[in-house]
Amino acid sequence: MPKLLVVDDSALIRKFVKDIFIGDSSYVLEFARTGKEAIEHLHRFKPDAITLDVNMPEMDGLEALARIMAERPTPVIMLSSLTSRDASTSLEALAMGALDCVTKPTGMGALTPGAFSEEVKRKVQIAVMSRSRLGEFESGQTRPTQGSGSLTSRTLAKPSHVSVPNSHLRSGSALSSTSAFIAGTPKAQVPASPFSGNPPGVVVIGVSTGGPRLLEKLLPSLPIDFPWPVVVIQHMPKKFTEAFANRVDGYCMLKVQEVVEATPLTPGNIYIAHGSSDAILLKHNGRICMKAVDEDSGFYWHPSVSIMVKSAMKLFNPNQIIGVMLTGMGNDGAQEMYELNKAGGRTIAESEKSCVVFGMPRELIRRGGATVVASSDEIADQLTRWLIRSPSGLN
Repeated sequence: MPKLLVVDDSALIRKFVKDIFIGDSSYVLEFARTGKEAIEHLHRFKPDAITLDVNMPEMDGLEALARIMAERPTPVIMLSSLTSRDASTSLEALAMGALDCVTKPTGMGALTPGAFSEEVKRKVQIAVMSRSRLGEFESGQTRPTQGSGSLTSRTLAKPSHVSVPNSHLRSGSALSSTSAFIAGTPKAQVPASPFSGNPPGVVVIGVSTGGPRLLEKLLPSLPIDFPWPVVVIQHMPKKFTEAFANRVDGYCMLKVQEVVEATPLTPGNIYIAHGSSDAILLKHNGRICMKAVDEDSGFYWHPSVSIMVKSAMKLFNPNQIIGVMLTGMGNDGAQEMYELNKAGGRTIAESEKSCVVFGMPRELIRRGGATVVASSDEIADQLTRWLIRSPSGLN
């Protein structure tokens, strides 16, 4: 039977999580109140998955997570309050190796069965079943904190996590590595003059569990002269997408922004869908824009990859769209990317060997809708090959 360790300094939250699983004989539960207790349970109880609070006395969630990943790597689901500060901390946890995050209910009245219970159960199940790439974590490495110009004291993923291979840069590009802009140096603008037309095409990336850490590696690998806008549909709550866009913007040569209001798509920019909503492409004042819209109850995951791909296909010819399906549970967007592929569009499915959760890409591959199957560290190069090195071909 899988063993679940619940770590939270709130007795109310511990009881609530206990009540979620109390009638499920599939799990053996143990509880800890602090990060220090969590480390003791880690070695004695040997859990298969852990839910970990962000803010705790004695040893906070990030310090406990670093210890867990260094001493006995285990799939971890972070439990976070829906605040900007906790969202940023949780994103740092994802970069350190946490599998996913769940936002806690706010207020006593919110602690009732419902969406939170279902999300915790689903993500714990994913954690237990996932082929988590915890072995890729290397302790003792650090990464610059966005805009600080200094190194964080936290244990983080290795620096190559945000490196830009020289092979991804064309001759004459403004930058040859990420070091020039991680500390907040202004980005070069592409194109140099204001862009007022519609882009020649669009890249749509769909991703869920395991996505933030992967995107922090993939997106900075896109070159400064990347010719199409990139739209990212990451299943994530609203506070998290804003913090995530700000965080990744500090690593990328391309401008990264979260989208709420209608925003024109511009080549060389990356657009993150607003969490806890859906996102579409539409024409606004003659420009192709991205805009957040209310969640469509007909779809299970949000923001919905399916909805975004459908909207893109209404505005672009298939050969003007590249769909990229990355790690995640379920099948969100798989049918729509299959239809895109069959209509003449290009698609990339992340390979099983690099996926944290081989669900969404597997569904696209199973349908026969993947132009290319590539590991996570090959995807940026494939996009560059298609759009820069041989833009008129499929090489």
